[in-house]
Amino acid sequence: METIRELLLPAATGGRRGRAVEAALRDAIRTGRLAVGTRLPSSRDLARQLGVARGTVTALYEQLTAEGYLLSKRGSGTRVAPIDDPAPNPHTSVAKSPTWEFDLRPGLPALSAFPRAEWLAAEREALNATPDLGLGYPDPTGHPALRAELAAYLGRVRALPTNPDDIVITGGAAEALSLLADALPDQRIAVEDPSHHGQASLLRDHGLEPTGIPVDDKGIDVSALSTSACSVVLVTAAHQFPLGVALHPERRRQLLAWAAETGGLILEDDYDAEHRYDRPALGAMRALAPDHVAYIGSVSKVLAPALRIGWLIPPRRLRDAVARVKEMHDLGCPPLPKPRSRT
Repeated sequence: METIRELLLPAATGGRRGRAVEAALRDAIRTGRLAVGTRLPSSRDLARQLGVARGTVTALYEQLTAEGYLLSKRGSGTRVAPIDDPAPNPHTSVAKSPTWEFDLRPGLPALSAFPRAEWLAAEREALNATPDLGLGYPDPTGHPALRAELAAYLGRVRALPTNPDDIVITGGAAEALSLLADALPDQRIAVEDPSHHGQASLLRDHGLEPTGIPVDDKGIDVSALSTSACSVVLVTAAHQFPLGVALHPERRRQLLAWAAETGGLILEDDYDAEHRYDRPALGAMRALAPDHVAYIGSVSKVLAPALRIGWLIPPRRLRDAVARVKEMHDLGCPPLPKPRSRT
């Protein structure tokens, strides 16, 4: 069995040594070249062996502990943790899965750019600062500090003045849509045609029957919506999926007029409005008609879908109903990160 120094030293001799050593140690654990329970050298000792800064080793130990590859316990050092699904050992004759250099599937941000170390540091700081009462059942609408920070962000980035009390924190945009579907039983809902197939499936699972409304180069056809029997419409106004068009200003006015005249409700799915390279993003429609627009957003495109952090800002008349549905659903989103299960 190779020593830890022999496994990691090649990675410590090139550029970006910290990331390279971290990747090499992760790979050695996943492939079984470092056995479960193996005790690793102290950060000071391994840094000396590899010729890198002690802080580099400390950071990669913290990172791999957070990911579940290592177990760190005061008094017994750092050891290799058991993992549920180890990768095949490269020295055995196991067929390799196909890989690709670039993942061009829609709906995913640059996952490799996620700020792991900064996120871990922020989680630790938040946990250390959480009072004992903060470990009880959370506010069903979300942690007050998170709602306040989000209100400031939406006002700054999406030109959407928002009261923190109007916001409901959700497990991603999908749960926001689920909450609205449960709070609006027996409503006829319109969706853009074409649109994300997952949204229509979600609505059907909640007992609603979506009606497709055509989309052209100016966005959803509001005239067609007006002749339908729908009282709710789901739109991606800032950046239509999958056609990519923004809702034309005249169509925006028509859509808001439809809602005001009929008492209809607009569900504004603002899934990736922050990502604009050709022009500034259009402001959120809810800012123009807060009584007729429910705003849906998440961090899935700006950070990572795995975080499952989203938000819903319903009209005031629906806020209490949505909060009740959320409380019955899961008693609120966790204010602390969920630990990885070892069972």
